[in-house]
Formats: sequence, structure tokens, C-alpha cells
Amino acid sequence: MMDSEWKLANPAEAGFAPDLAERFEIAREAGTLPNVHGVVAVRAGRIFFERYLAGPDRARARPLGIVRFGPDTLHDLRSVTKSVVGLL
Repeated sequence: MMDSEWKLANPAEAGFAPDLAERFEIAREAGTLPNVHGVVAVRAGRIFFERYLAGPDRARARPLGIVRFGPDTLHDLRSVTKSVVGLL
């Protein structure tokens, strides 16, 4: 049986600045992260940063309004999946 639980780490353990959360919040408050609904950063199989935000979303051509996103929130990805696969 596989362990489906993600291991956690702090940013410093993953080789990033220990104040990553504070830097992210500063960027969010400054408005430099428009249309970002969620960020999950993983290194060496461990999540070291995870944030979800509220923002506008739509299902096909129907606006859903402002949605508070979270790890279990379904999200209409449209063609972003092709971009991510192309990047990989």
C-alpha cells in the first residue's frame, strides 16, 4: 500500500528563504499576484509552501463569482493543463 500523505517541510529546509510566507503576503497585498488562486510548492517530495486565495472563477461560460479556493475546491482549469504539461 502506498502512503498518500504528503510530507511537509519549512521553506528553509527546502533551500528557500525562511520568510517566504511573509514575502508572498507582501506581494499579494501589493497586487502583484493577480488571478492567483493557489500555490503549492514541492521539493524532494515535501510540500514547503501552500497558500489558497479567494478570487473570481467561472464554469465554462457561466460566472461563479468570488470563490474561496482551498485544497478540496474544484477549479475550472481550461487549457492551463496543456501549458503545464508542455512546460514539464
